[in-house]
Amino acid sequence: MTVQNIIDLARTLTHTTASQVTDEQALVYLNIAYHDLENSITTDINEDFFWDIFTTDTIANQNEYVLPVASATTNGVRKITSWEIKWTEDDINYSKITSDSTSNYSNGLDYLKENIDRQKAFYELKEWSLFIYPEPDTTITNWLKLEAIVALKDLTLSDTEADIFPNQSTIRQFHHVLAIWMKPYIYSSQREFQEKDNASQEYGIEKQKVLKYLEDRNNTPVEWYMPIWTNLMY
Repeated sequence: MTVQNIIDLARTLTHTTASQVTDEQALVYLNIAYHDLENSITTDINEDFFWDIFTTDTIANQNEYVLPVASATTNGVRKITSWEIKWTEDDINYSKITSDSTSNYSNGLDYLKENIDRQKAFYELKEWSLFIYPEPDTTITNWLKLEAIVALKDLTLSDTEADIFPNQSTIRQFHHVLAIWMKPYIYSSQREFQEKDNASQEYGIEKQKVLKYLEDRNNTPVEWYMPIWTNLMY
């Protein structure tokens, strides 16, 4: 189903027309439903449904790297699962960096950035930046690699079936559940409050069916690469 198909279905199920619920209004309701189901899948079933790899450049003498931020138009990082780096051009493989805190060290930040052994390298997450210790001393393209759980961008009116939960064909057959979750919002806008309550209960039942079905999936992440993010430094 396309986005327009889902919107049309929601209108059919609520006996409303495009003049009563415009495409723009319906899209707001659809994105609420979309992210609700996304969050339930991520937290209740398996985060790997929305797993991805991000890459960016190492910058000489820079230890802060701002994570991709989710927005209405861009997928972003929800949760870090792995962080890897190549320190020099001679490195064949990436080296994994583990999470730690500078508070666990007696040395100051400048010392950790410049002198800690690479075999003991670690990263620290502060606000929405990753800080690497020690800092890279070479600028090299795409030699920072981040594996993360993705927060999905909003749907648009022109989105096709492939754009809804991208690369997750197992969820395709449940696109109609999004239309069911749109019903309470449409009924509320029409002041049909009893119908709104009934529709909310209906969605709760249908969502549990989706989650129950997805529990049986083979737990193997699907790899899909995002565009390179821009290095930023505060």
